Amino acid sequence: MIKLSKWKTQKFQDKLLSWGENNFQDFPWRKKNPYYILTAEMMLHKTQAQQVIPIFERFISKYPSLKCLKKSSKKEVKKILSPLGLNWRIESFYKTIKIILQNYNAKVPFKKDILLELPGVGEYKANAILCFGYGKPRSIVDVNTAKVSSRVLDFDYDNPPQRDNIVIDNLNKVVPENNAQLFNYALIDLSHLICEKEAPKCKDCPLNQICCFYLQNKKEDV
Repeated sequence: MIKLSKWKTQKFQDKLLSWGENNFQDFPWRKKNPYYILTAEMMLHKTQAQQVIPIFERFISKYPSLKCLKKSSKKEVKKILSPLGLNWRIESFYKTIKIILQNYNAKVPFKKDILLELPGVGEYKANAILCFGYGKPRSIVDVNTAKVSSRVLDFDYDNPPQRDNIVIDNLNKVVPENNAQLFNYALIDLSHLICEKEAPKCKDCPLNQICCFYLQNKKEDV
């Protein structure tokens, strides 16, 4: 197991948070609203963000809160979500909505064990709801966050990273108690904008001075 120094952890957090404040991607679901996060995460499953934006905006315009879905039919919900495909996802989302309306007074649960009982909600979605919706310090483990953290901290992992304890352990170590929401958004955005899979823009990366991947390649280029 990698030993992560307090200095490197602090640098990781400070530099990424500073970068995130100036490079935040302003998606319509990036609000501290558990309902928005649940809805977006269901839509984003195996789907690009740009495809989701118009559907999400149409859905939220029609149903601005969970209570507004109380009298909705599956047919109405499906009509809006069908352009995204994956019918099983629509079924899961509709079932989850009905459970929350009936059992939790139209409020998205804030306990992980309860979230994990909802149809279509696994570790990733549960942590996303807790972090982005409720501001709790939870790591968000996916291919993007695993890619950045493994390069910076120098560790290997197996796919899928969501099931790799090394990825989970290292991300848990660097997520700050405060500002976890911005930290995780910045980590995801950095992966898309800077830390690309094939051609990372290392010279533009705010983490390059503590990144093992960059520092190793820099030595080899000398």
